[in-house]
Amino acid sequence: MPERPDDIQRGSDILASWLNASKNAQPRRILGGNGILATQSGEDLIISLAGVSPGTLANSSGWWAEITANNGSGRYSFKRLQPDGSGGLTDASPAYTSDYAYDVAETDQVLVGTKVRVMLGGLDSSNNPVFYFDSRIGSVDSPTDLTVSGEGTLAADTTEWNISDGTPVTLTVQTRTYFDDTAETPILYGYSRDLTFNTAGQLVSVSGETRYEIDSPEDCS
Repeated sequence: MPERPDDIQRGSDILASWLNASKNAQPRRILGGNGILATQSGEDLIISLAGVSPGTLANSSGWWAEITANNGSGRYSFKRLQPDGSGGLTDASPAYTSDYAYDVAETDQVLVGTKVRVMLGGLDSSNNPVFYFDSRIGSVDSPTDLTVSGEGTLAADTTEWNISDGTPVTLTVQTRTYFDDTAETPILYGYSRDLTFNTAGQLVSVSGETRYEIDSPEDCS
């Protein structure tokens, strides 16, 4: 049977396999840092964040969070989010915040308001829970739709989008114009593409061009 440890202090994946080696195997003491909750039920050892469901932390894909501050040197503050029931995100209940989140992409340019998926990584030397996220990963589900067909309408679309909205966005941009003077009736064409940005504000897809007629001369005789 594996030797039973006296203390469990830290680790990104704490697997107490020694608990399964014997029905009588029990930990003697569990040390947790700020916000760390260790609970034992029978032979099961559950390590989680105080005030956060262990089932949430067990999700291998982590959970949504909003960056609230850039603390420099690749360290960020965040607040935990949860689905709002209508395709968006809202502040989690119970609330949870942390000042110890690190971007695995090793960038120091993640904007405040960016939505990321964070995962618990363990404890630092001061027993603070440490989290990790990848700023290159964002959702493209249920985007804010700012696309238009052809020339669109005369009235301006005043719909706005901000990264703090928590949704991806798809919008149409005109890429070029072309005047076809070889046609029997010359035509001025416009060309557009649809761009999709994820919840991290990153461009993730560009559509092929769509051509539409802008104008053609009329016979005034």
